[in-house]
Amino acid sequence: MMQNSTTHESSILSYPDYLPLRNFDKEHVIEQMEDRSIDGRTMSMDKSVGVAHYQTFAASLREIGEWMEYLKANDVYDNTRIIIVSDHGKELGQFDSLKINSEVDIQAYSPLLLVKDFNAEGFNISDEYMTNADVPILAVKDVISNPINPFTNKLITNMDKYNKNMKVTTSGLYNVTTNNGNVFDTSDSNWYEVTPGDITDAKNWKRCD
Repeated sequence: MMQNSTTHESSILSYPDYLPLRNFDKEHVIEQMEDRSIDGRTMSMDKSVGVAHYQTFAASLREIGEWMEYLKANDVYDNTRIIIVSDHGKELGQFDSLKINSEVDIQAYSPLLLVKDFNAEGFNISDEYMTNADVPILAVKDVISNPINPFTNKLITNMDKYNKNMKVTTSGLYNVTTNNGNVFDTSDSNWYEVTPGDITDAKNWKRCD
């Protein structure tokens, strides 16, 4: 397993190379960055924080691509299952259609999930309803029969996400040095239920009263 925090340290980079240079006109770069249209949605680039995150994400994906090429050159790409997962997104307010209300920006709850299976070819984008809890399933698929969670002694499965709505908290109390144990303090926030399906559809989000 590998961990990298590059996307946590967003920065204005050179454009269009997305390189961390010492001396360049950052304001000029921001002016050059135009809004992007993605699947009928417009991603705003009118704030420097949005530009910084977009550029950092783009640079990170480019580095992942170079890593993939390294794996291919060393004959380990085809026989390796690769899973790249992020633990959260970021509430950047770049998509008006993804703002449920003043509290919830769906961008914060749609982290990246990339999967390259054994001997896989090509590339595609899936809108399938996924959660981070799917990662163990993806990791052991066709490798371990009837996988058991060693901590709960229960079968590793993802059926719960189809059988009931998922609950999401907007809490910012995520520091495990103060918020730990068996019960987490989420008193600073609200809870939402998300209906399995398209998480970018505000209709699938309902605040729990």
